[in-house]
Amino acid sequence: METFLPNAIPFWDELSEDEKQLILNNIQKRSYAANSVVHQVGNDCVGMKIVKYGLIRVFAYTTNGTEVTLYRLKGKDICLLSILCKLKNLNLDINIEAEEESFIYIIPFDIYNKLLSTNNAVYIYDKESTSERLTEVVSSLFDILFFSVGKRIIDNLIYYSDLYKSDTISITHEKLAKNIGTVREVVTRTLKNFQDLNLIEVSRGKIKILDMYKLKNTII
Repeated sequence: METFLPNAIPFWDELSEDEKQLILNNIQKRSYAANSVVHQVGNDCVGMKIVKYGLIRVFAYTTNGTEVTLYRLKGKDICLLSILCKLKNLNLDINIEAEEESFIYIIPFDIYNKLLSTNNAVYIYDKESTSERLTEVVSSLFDILFFSVGKRIIDNLIYYSDLYKSDTISITHEKLAKNIGTVREVVTRTLKNFQDLNLIEVSRGKIKILDMYKLKNTII
Protein backbone atom coordinates (compact mmCIF):
# COMPACT_ATOMS: atom_id res chain seq x y z
CA MET A 1 0.00 0.00 0.00
CA GLU A 2 2.73 2.43 0.98
CA THR A 3 4.31 2.30 -2.49
CA PHE A 4 1.02 2.74 -4.34
CA LEU A 5 -0.47 5.68 -2.45
CA PRO A 6 2.43 8.15 -2.87
CA ASN A 7 2.22 7.64 -6.63
CA ALA A 8 -1.58 7.75 -6.76
CA ILE A 9 -2.36 10.70 -4.48
CA PRO A 10 -1.27 13.94 -6.23
CA PHE A 11 -0.91 15.92 -3.00
CA TRP A 12 0.99 13.22 -1.08
CA ASP A 13 4.30 15.10 -1.07
CA GLU A 14 2.54 18.17 0.37
CA LEU A 15 1.31 16.25 3.41
CA SER A 16 3.12 16.30 6.73
CA GLU A 17 4.40 13.03 8.14
CA ASP A 18 1.55 13.06 10.67
CA GLU A 19 -1.01 13.55 7.87
CA LYS A 20 0.49 10.71 5.84
CA GLN A 21 0.36 8.44 8.88
CA LEU A 22 -3.22 9.48 9.54
CA ILE A 23 -4.16 8.26 6.08
CA LEU A 24 -2.20 5.02 6.37
CA ASN A 25 -3.74 4.24 9.76
CA ASN A 26 -7.32 4.76 8.59
CA ILE A 27 -7.44 3.90 4.92
CA GLN A 28 -9.87 1.16 3.91
CA LYS A 29 -9.44 -1.47 1.20
CA ARG A 30 -12.31 -2.90 -0.80
CA SER A 31 -12.49 -5.25 -3.74
CA TYR A 32 -15.41 -5.56 -6.14
CA ALA A 33 -16.39 -8.25 -8.60
CA ALA A 34 -17.23 -7.25 -12.16
CA ASN A 35 -20.70 -5.70 -12.48
CA SER A 36 -21.05 -5.21 -8.72
CA VAL A 37 -22.36 -2.12 -6.92
CA VAL A 38 -19.81 0.32 -5.47
CA HIS A 39 -22.23 3.07 -4.46
CA GLN A 40 -26.01 3.36 -4.68
CA VAL A 41 -28.27 6.38 -4.74
CA GLY A 42 -29.27 7.40 -1.23
CA ASN A 43 -26.07 6.12 0.38
CA ASP A 44 -23.74 8.57 2.08
CA CYS A 45 -20.41 9.45 0.48
CA VAL A 46 -17.98 7.24 2.37
CA GLY A 47 -14.87 9.15 1.42
CA MET A 48 -12.21 9.68 -1.21
CA LYS A 49 -11.99 6.63 -3.49
CA ILE A 50 -8.68 5.73 -5.16
CA VAL A 51 -8.78 3.02 -7.81
CA LYS A 52 -5.79 0.68 -7.69
CA TYR A 53 -6.97 -1.42 -10.63
CA GLY A 54 -10.14 -2.13 -12.54
CA LEU A 55 -12.75 0.04 -14.24
CA ILE A 56 -15.39 1.99 -12.34
CA ARG A 57 -18.45 3.62 -13.94
CA VAL A 58 -20.26 6.57 -12.38
CA PHE A 59 -23.75 6.91 -13.83
CA ALA A 60 -27.15 8.48 -13.31
CA TYR A 61 -30.70 7.68 -14.33
CA THR A 62 -32.57 9.84 -16.82
CA THR A 63 -36.19 10.85 -16.31
CA ASN A 64 -37.36 7.92 -18.45
CA GLY A 65 -35.42 5.41 -16.36
CA THR A 66 -32.49 4.77 -18.69
CA GLU A 67 -28.89 5.08 -17.54
CA VAL A 68 -26.29 7.56 -18.69
CA THR A 69 -22.58 7.26 -17.94
CA LEU A 70 -21.16 10.45 -16.39
CA TYR A 71 -17.51 9.41 -16.20
CA ARG A 72 -15.24 6.43 -15.58
CA LEU A 73 -12.32 5.73 -13.27
CA LYS A 74 -9.41 3.40 -13.90
CA GLY A 75 -6.10 2.67 -12.16
CA LYS A 76 -4.83 5.65 -10.06
CA ASP A 77 -7.98 7.67 -10.80
CA ILE A 78 -9.69 9.33 -7.86
CA CYS A 79 -13.34 9.95 -7.04
CA LEU A 80 -13.75 12.75 -4.52
CA LEU A 81 -16.62 12.85 -2.05
CA SER A 82 -17.09 16.54 -2.93
CA ILE A 83 -18.00 15.77 -6.55
CA LEU A 84 -20.63 13.25 -5.46
CA CYS A 85 -22.12 15.78 -3.06
CA LYS A 86 -22.25 18.45 -5.77
CA LEU A 87 -23.93 16.02 -8.17
CA LYS A 88 -26.53 15.30 -5.51
CA ASN A 89 -27.16 19.03 -5.28
CA LEU A 90 -27.92 18.97 -9.02
CA ASN A 91 -30.66 16.40 -8.26
CA LEU A 92 -28.80 13.63 -10.07
CA ASP A 93 -29.29 10.15 -8.66
CA ILE A 94 -25.71 8.92 -8.61
CA ASN A 95 -24.73 5.26 -8.75
CA ILE A 96 -21.29 3.69 -9.08
CA GLU A 97 -20.54 0.20 -10.38
CA ALA A 98 -17.46 -1.86 -11.09
CA GLU A 99 -17.41 -2.69 -14.80
CA GLU A 100 -14.46 -4.98 -14.20
CA GLU A 101 -12.99 -6.67 -11.14
CA SER A 102 -11.69 -3.69 -9.20
CA PHE A 103 -9.74 -2.80 -6.07
CA ILE A 104 -10.26 0.52 -4.32
CA TYR A 105 -8.66 2.36 -1.42
CA ILE A 106 -10.95 4.68 0.55
CA ILE A 107 -9.86 7.59 2.73
CA PRO A 108 -12.81 7.89 5.16
CA PHE A 109 -15.05 10.95 5.05
CA ASP A 110 -13.90 12.43 8.38
CA ILE A 111 -10.19 11.94 7.62
CA TYR A 112 -10.45 13.51 4.17
CA ASN A 113 -12.50 16.42 5.51
CA LYS A 114 -9.86 17.04 8.17
CA LEU A 115 -7.12 17.18 5.54
CA LEU A 116 -9.32 19.37 3.36
CA SER A 117 -9.80 21.92 6.13
CA THR A 118 -6.18 22.02 7.33
CA ASN A 119 -3.96 21.45 4.28
CA ASN A 120 -4.04 24.01 1.48
CA ALA A 121 -2.63 21.58 -1.11
CA VAL A 122 -5.53 19.21 -0.47
CA TYR A 123 -8.00 22.09 -0.71
CA ILE A 124 -6.57 23.26 -4.06
CA TYR A 125 -6.54 19.72 -5.44
CA ASP A 126 -10.13 19.18 -4.35
CA LYS A 127 -11.35 22.37 -6.05
CA GLU A 128 -9.48 21.69 -9.30
CA SER A 129 -10.44 18.02 -9.51
CA THR A 130 -14.08 18.72 -8.70
CA SER A 131 -14.16 21.31 -11.46
CA GLU A 132 -12.66 18.85 -13.96
CA ARG A 133 -15.15 16.11 -13.04
CA LEU A 134 -18.08 18.51 -13.27
CA THR A 135 -16.89 19.45 -16.76
CA GLU A 136 -16.94 15.74 -17.69
CA VAL A 137 -20.47 15.41 -16.30
CA VAL A 138 -21.71 18.46 -18.21
CA SER A 139 -20.10 17.09 -21.38
CA SER A 140 -21.85 13.74 -20.92
CA LEU A 141 -25.21 15.41 -20.40
CA PHE A 142 -24.55 17.67 -23.40
CA ASP A 143 -23.96 14.57 -25.53
CA ILE A 144 -27.32 13.15 -24.50
CA LEU A 145 -29.10 16.38 -25.37
CA PHE A 146 -27.41 17.26 -28.64
CA PHE A 147 -25.70 14.20 -30.16
CA SER A 148 -27.44 11.36 -31.97
CA VAL A 149 -27.48 7.81 -30.69
CA GLY A 150 -25.19 6.85 -33.57
CA LYS A 151 -22.57 9.42 -32.58
CA ARG A 152 -22.70 8.32 -28.96
CA ILE A 153 -22.30 4.66 -29.91
CA ILE A 154 -19.31 5.49 -32.11
CA ASP A 155 -17.69 7.45 -29.27
CA ASN A 156 -18.25 4.51 -26.91
CA LEU A 157 -16.74 2.00 -29.33
CA ILE A 158 -13.70 4.22 -29.84
CA TYR A 159 -13.35 4.65 -26.06
CA TYR A 160 -13.33 0.89 -25.40
CA SER A 161 -11.03 0.23 -28.36
CA ASP A 162 -8.51 2.76 -26.99
CA LEU A 163 -8.93 1.43 -23.44
CA TYR A 164 -8.26 -2.20 -24.31
CA LYS A 165 -5.97 -1.56 -27.31
CA SER A 166 -8.11 -3.80 -29.50
CA ASP A 167 -10.48 -3.49 -32.44
CA THR A 168 -12.65 -6.25 -30.96
CA ILE A 169 -14.77 -5.12 -28.03
CA SER A 170 -16.58 -7.47 -25.67
CA ILE A 171 -19.82 -5.66 -24.89
CA THR A 172 -23.53 -6.37 -25.08
CA HIS A 173 -26.14 -4.18 -26.73
CA GLU A 174 -27.73 -3.74 -23.31
CA LYS A 175 -24.46 -2.43 -21.85
CA LEU A 176 -24.00 0.01 -24.72
CA ALA A 177 -27.55 1.25 -24.21
CA LYS A 178 -26.87 1.87 -20.51
CA ASN A 179 -23.69 3.72 -21.32
CA ILE A 180 -25.35 6.26 -23.60
CA GLY A 181 -28.80 6.66 -22.09
CA THR A 182 -31.01 4.82 -24.55
CA VAL A 183 -32.67 1.41 -24.93
CA ARG A 184 -31.28 -1.84 -26.31
CA GLU A 185 -33.55 -1.93 -29.35
CA VAL A 186 -32.24 1.42 -30.57
CA VAL A 187 -28.64 0.28 -30.12
CA THR A 188 -29.29 -2.97 -32.00
CA ARG A 189 -30.88 -1.12 -34.90
CA THR A 190 -28.04 1.40 -35.09
CA LEU A 191 -25.34 -1.28 -34.95
CA LYS A 192 -27.12 -3.10 -37.78
CA ASN A 193 -26.88 0.08 -39.86
CA PHE A 194 -23.15 0.37 -39.09
CA GLN A 195 -22.65 -3.27 -40.04
CA ASP A 196 -24.45 -2.72 -43.36
CA LEU A 197 -21.94 0.08 -44.02
CA ASN A 198 -19.06 -2.37 -43.33
CA LEU A 199 -17.87 -0.24 -40.41
CA ILE A 200 -18.24 -2.98 -37.82
CA GLU A 201 -18.96 -6.68 -37.47
CA VAL A 202 -21.44 -7.70 -34.78
CA SER A 203 -21.45 -11.11 -33.11
CA ARG A 204 -22.84 -12.37 -29.82
CA GLY A 205 -21.41 -10.21 -27.03
CA LYS A 206 -18.75 -8.71 -29.31
CA ILE A 207 -18.32 -5.87 -31.78
CA LYS A 208 -15.35 -5.77 -34.14
CA ILE A 209 -14.35 -2.45 -35.70
CA LEU A 210 -13.53 -3.11 -39.36
CA ASP A 211 -12.52 0.41 -40.37
CA MET A 212 -11.56 2.74 -37.55
CA TYR A 213 -10.90 5.71 -39.83
CA LYS A 214 -14.30 5.51 -41.50
CA LEU A 215 -16.01 4.91 -38.16
CA LYS A 216 -14.43 8.02 -36.64
CA ASN A 217 -15.38 10.09 -39.66
CA THR A 218 -18.89 8.78 -40.16
CA ILE A 219 -21.41 11.63 -40.21
CA ILE A 220 -24.50 10.72 -38.22
